[in-house]
Amino acid sequence: MKPYKLLSLIALAVFCSSLVLANTDERVWTFKSGQKLRAAQLSYDAASGEVVLLIHDSEKHTIAFDELSPIDQAWLVEWSQIEQEMDVLVDALGGRFEHYVAEGEYTTDFYAYYPTVCETNRNRPMLILFNASGKAARYLKLFVDAAELHGIVMVACSEFYNTPNDGGDPEMLKRFQELLPIIESTVPHDPKRMFMGGNSGGAMRAYNYTAQIDRPWAGVYANAGWLGGYDYYDWPYPSGMRIAMVNGNNDHANRWLERDGKLLSSKGNTVVVFSFDGGHQSAPPKSRSKALEWLINENGAYD
Repeated sequence: MKPYKLLSLIALAVFCSSLVLANTDERVWTFKSGQKLRAAQLSYDAASGEVVLLIHDSEKHTIAFDELSPIDQAWLVEWSQIEQEMDVLVDALGGRFEHYVAEGEYTTDFYAYYPTVCETNRNRPMLILFNASGKAARYLKLFVDAAELHGIVMVACSEFYNTPNDGGDPEMLKRFQELLPIIESTVPHDPKRMFMGGNSGGAMRAYNYTAQIDRPWAGVYANAGWLGGYDYYDWPYPSGMRIAMVNGNNDHANRWLERDGKLLSSKGNTVVVFSFDGGHQSAPPKSRSKALEWLINENGAYD
């Protein structure tokens, strides 16, 4: 068993209040009226001007683009441009971006990116992603450049987002238990190199599902995530996984970083922390790519 390892010094923030499931897409919105609202952006339709926000990770709220302050309007426009640029990147990389609908007791959309190497070698590692806000397609597109570089099949699942009882949400678990075999039979991959991951509550979900669903999980990509606190420390996490903890040096989730890492290491897993300059947010492309390269390199170490 390899010891828990820090790549660099991590500034562990100490808070008096308990850590809650934070959403890395969440921000404080300001209206022209002066009112402020903390919420995550779920969608923005430039043609109609309709903006859908998610409050407290559970309540949807629809507003008009014109109701927002000029700064927030500019933020939405910039995000739309970024999404368009990501679409251009997907086309330029040469891989395939596919949308599937799994039907059963639950109807669940999921998306897959197949790097060009899949044209000649379909037996590739697969990473199943969860986004804290449930924005699967947009979240997946952040990973396509690293997927292409390292030959990883990427899958992102809609309908999975932060809930007040996220780690123990029975409906979410039942949905994924139904969805997983569909993903496995639909998306070609190496069954011995199947990973899960996500951001914030999505990372927590990935951790939880390794304990709740019996599969030969190869590892976890955890960006700005945590196990969920001491209530989750006695869960039956499997051994033999490679776990990449990818956190900003000022992320409040770092309060649990060392404790979570030591627990997972004690179960017989290899844990490495990748630090970047930032807070509770998605990792920048370079850090994301470095972590994914290490994650699938099962015979290698990070020095």
